Amino acid sequence: MTAQPDEGTRGRLKVALAIIQAVILAVAIAYIAWTLADQWQSLRRHAWTLRPAPFLISVPFAAVWFLCRAWLWQRILAGFGYALAYHQCFRTFMLAELSRYLPGTVWHVFGRSYYANRQGVPAAVTLTGLILEMALVALTAVAFFPLRAIGGGRLLEGLAVWAAAAVFLLLVVAHPRVIVPLVNLGLRRLNKPLISATLRYRDILPMLAVCVLMWACICAAFWLLAVSVAPSAKSSAIGVAASFPAAWFVGLVAIAAPGGLGAREGALAALLGGLLPSGMGVVVALVSRLWLTGVELVCALIAWRLGE
Repeated sequence: MTAQPDEGTRGRLKVALAIIQAVILAVAIAYIAWTLADQWQSLRRHAWTLRPAPFLISVPFAAVWFLCRAWLWQRILAGFGYALAYHQCFRTFMLAELSRYLPGTVWHVFGRSYYANRQGVPAAVTLTGLILEMALVALTAVAFFPLRAIGGGRLLEGLAVWAAAAVFLLLVVAHPRVIVPLVNLGLRRLNKPLISATLRYRDILPMLAVCVLMWACICAAFWLLAVSVAPSAKSSAIGVAASFPAAWFVGLVAIAAPGGLGAREGALAALLGGLLPSGMGVVVALVSRLWLTGVELVCALIAWRLGE
């Protein structure tokens, strides 16, 4: 008898979550459409050119994001006793990532589980590792948020304060006594086996360092892309670069949008609105989707060619 209210509550929460996600997606798409319509005349008069040098340099920086994510997956599996070669983890990660473009989160989890299972990793370990992976990536993304507010006038002072605060935050929150309960909270809601509290600090610290590295690379890559489309992005490099982690996080929580489609671009356009000329923020946001998807497809093709 007591199970019925719980099931009813879960059902209402799912409906409410679906509505919230749909609203986020609709608002993002509406914002993009409204901004394009409002700035259409100035965009038509803009002398469109793509500067090849920063664009080409941005591609390998963006590829580091995917290479590091695969390494992170390899280290997480090693922590659970599954020692796989890097090329196996790269293949699993890249091919499974393509399923993010299907609506909902189940396909991403299913894709990762499918490829990992073919390499002898149980589904329960895959799910646990996936939640730990996303927790570390999201945690380091949040640490980059304050960079968006640092102005050019007191740049060095602002960077020093941010670096000190970010290091302190990451070292504290990434401690097993903090992050393990957070991961277990998600596993408990899914009725899955919990992570052992024996996960060591020295196991997490290298993962955390790689997360910081890959965010630094993707931020630099995004700024180079922005410069290739809108040269004025040079004057606000840190603000433009730091807009990407914040927008990525919005796309992450808007799970109704396949791969954050629409939600991430809407957030990027809003964040870039005060940094780039009118309408250019939307253009850079839309171009960034094509750019990163293109890099992802190339990496996925390489992963597919690697074979088993």
